[in-house]
Amino acid sequence: MKKILFILSKYKLGERFLPVVPKLINNYQCDVLKIQRMDECFKWNGDFDPRLIFSKLYESYFNNVYNYSLDFKHMDFSRYDAVIIDDCVNKSYWKNLYYMFKRKGVIVIGNEHGNGDMGRIKNYISKAIGSICDYLLVFGKKELEQCTTSKNKKYVRLGGIPANDKLKEYSKGNSHILVIVNSIGRKDNNVFPINFDNDFIRETDLMKLQSIYSKKILIKLKNRVKRDDYEGDCEYVKSLFPHNANIEIMLDTYDDNKMICDSICVVSAPSTLAFKSIQKGIPTVCIKGSGQTGSFYDYFGLLDMYKDNVVNNIFEQFERGRDLEFINGTLEGGVDFNSVNIYIDRIGEIVGEKERS
Repeated sequence: MKKILFILSKYKLGERFLPVVPKLINNYQCDVLKIQRMDECFKWNGDFDPRLIFSKLYESYFNNVYNYSLDFKHMDFSRYDAVIIDDCVNKSYWKNLYYMFKRKGVIVIGNEHGNGDMGRIKNYISKAIGSICDYLLVFGKKELEQCTTSKNKKYVRLGGIPANDKLKEYSKGNSHILVIVNSIGRKDNNVFPINFDNDFIRETDLMKLQSIYSKKILIKLKNRVKRDDYEGDCEYVKSLFPHNANIEIMLDTYDDNKMICDSICVVSAPSTLAFKSIQKGIPTVCIKGSGQTGSFYDYFGLLDMYKDNVVNNIFEQFERGRDLEFINGTLEGGVDFNSVNIYIDRIGEIVGEKERS
C-alpha cells in the first residue's frame, strides 16, 4: 500500500482537507508530521487550542503521529510516495523540506492558503510550484482560470474545501447574527482600511439587525499568533456596543460548521470562513475593504459599507435563495458538498502520474 505523509503547520489550514483522511486510509497508509503552530511545543495564545480538535477527530486515523521538535531527525522520509502540506506560501521551512523531499524522489502536494486577492494568489502559485511543492490543489475554477499560466497550469488541480462537505449534516439553528471580523479598530490591530469599530457597527446597522431578528450578535475574532492581548481586544469590542446589547465574543471555536449553521445571517470580512455560510444558503454580506476581496469579486453580497445597504441585501438574499452560480464557480464540489471525493480523486491522479513518469 502506498504511503502518504501529511505535514500540518496550522490547524486552520489543515482542517480544510483533513476530512479526506478517514476515506483516504482505505487506499493509503497515512502518517502526519506536526510543525510550527501544530507542534506540541508551540504555546497557543487563544481561548481554545484547536490542536485538541485534531487530536480528537483525526489522530487515530494516522499510523504514526510525529512532532517536528521531537521526531524530525529520526524520520525516514524516503519511504513515502507523496507528501501533502497544508499551505502554498513560499516560506523558508517549506523550501527546506521540499529540497529534502526532492532529493529522495518524493512528490509534494500543496494546498491553497486561503481567500486572497487574485494577484496575490497568482503570485503564491508561481512561487510555490517547483519551490515548495510539485502540485497545488486550489478551491475552485477561478484560481485555475485566472491565477495560472500556460507553464504551471497542469500542476494546479481543483480540490474544493473538503471540510465544508460536513455542512450538509447540520440543520439551520437561527440562534445568532454572526459577525466574522478580520481586524479590529485598536491602533495596534489595524490590518485593512475597514476595521471593526464604531463606524463598522453604525454603517452595517448591526443594532438594527438585532432589533429586526431579536438574536444575539456573535462576534468571531481572528486569532493572530503575534497578538497575545485577547482580553484587551474583547474589552475594546465590548466598549463599542450599548451596555444592554446582547453580544458574545469568540476567538477560537470547536466547531465552525455549527457556529455558521446556527446563524440567521452573517456579516463578514471577505473570508474563507464566509464560504461556509454561502454554501449553506445563509444570507451572507461581505464588506469591501475589510479583507482580501479574492474570489468574492463577483459575489452578490460583496458590499460597500453604508447605512441600509447590509440590511437590504440580506433581505434580498432571503428572497433569492442559495447562490448556486457563485458556489459552482468558486468551490469545486461545493454545490453538492462533494469536495472530499474530488480531493481524493486528485490525489490518486497525481500519485498515478508520478508512477507513469
